[in-house]
Amino acid sequence: MNKQFLFLNKFAAINRSEIFDLSSDNYVNLVKFFETGAIDRTHTLVSGFKYNVIDPIPEITSSRPPIDELMLETAREILKLAEKKKQKILVLWSGGIDSTAALLALLEICGKNSTDIISLGSSHGSFVEFPEFGKYLMEQNIEILPMVHPVSKYLPQDYIVVTGEHGDQLFGSDKMLPLVDSGLGDLPYKKYLPFFIAEKLGNIKQVSHLVEYLEAIIEKCPFTITDICQCLWWFNFVLKWQQVSLRIPVWSGKNVKQVFDQCEHFYRNEKFQLWSLARERKNPHTVDRYKAELKEFINQRFVCEKYFLRKRKEISLRPRAEKKWWELARHRWSFVMDETWNLEKQIIPHYL
Repeated sequence: MNKQFLFLNKFAAINRSEIFDLSSDNYVNLVKFFETGAIDRTHTLVSGFKYNVIDPIPEITSSRPPIDELMLETAREILKLAEKKKQKILVLWSGGIDSTAALLALLEICGKNSTDIISLGSSHGSFVEFPEFGKYLMEQNIEILPMVHPVSKYLPQDYIVVTGEHGDQLFGSDKMLPLVDSGLGDLPYKKYLPFFIAEKLGNIKQVSHLVEYLEAIIEKCPFTITDICQCLWWFNFVLKWQQVSLRIPVWSGKNVKQVFDQCEHFYRNEKFQLWSLARERKNPHTVDRYKAELKEFINQRFVCEKYFLRKRKEISLRPRAEKKWWELARHRWSFVMDETWNLEKQIIPHYL
């Protein structure tokens, strides 16, 4: 195909062979391993199709501002944008660490005018995930709009929509947390990655080919990757970044570019990317310390010992268990979007 792509989900990559110009076995196995469509921001991997990168990896600089400074600076920029556009800010608050920290930064910058400027989009699960803060937000009389998955179908117009997207890509990957929890986060990636890939693929015959395929992007990291946590973070930072930038707009099913332009993913900017690139150590050593810097930022502004000490990463942007029937229905759709932001959807009657 002559088209260049911005987005394809895992079901398109696995089931839509007509997308590929070249042999794509390694790329398809990568998608199965990482459980997502992948756009390589290093332009290194042979994917079998042409693609455009919307967020190039920035060149590393010597400065490394503290994350508190970046949080408040980003919040100021979003407030300035809202004032320029004369729009309110809608924060998609999930109750998780990323969106809670972003919301607290915006509340601090907006100050006493917060209730006039900020509204929230939240679900039942948001309050269950952080009940203490949920009660506080209700007491402040902040407008809270009920949301369900996929949120992009219900976003009101004329708002700047702020999300906590890209938090995982800055700090690591949810795929490394079971290893961290088991005390295996410092294992040499060269020794352990084959076992991890074999477990994900369920097929040992293709492991060596995929390891060799991925080694090309590992070599592109600005520092030397040695352990499995660094390795999984780099895969997440390089391969999944664009998927995360575009998944909420894509889930809208229409007007994707309009929804994308409406969204301000809080952690997407170059400053946060540079902060992450400057942190060579990605193993938090205990799961409770994952995203410790953001948890500390939260606790300095809303003290909750239980959240600070025990909060763990939860899967975001998916239906809760009671909606599993809906999730299964969604999983039969392939999404492909080209460089003109034209979104093509196809149903896959028998997935795999």
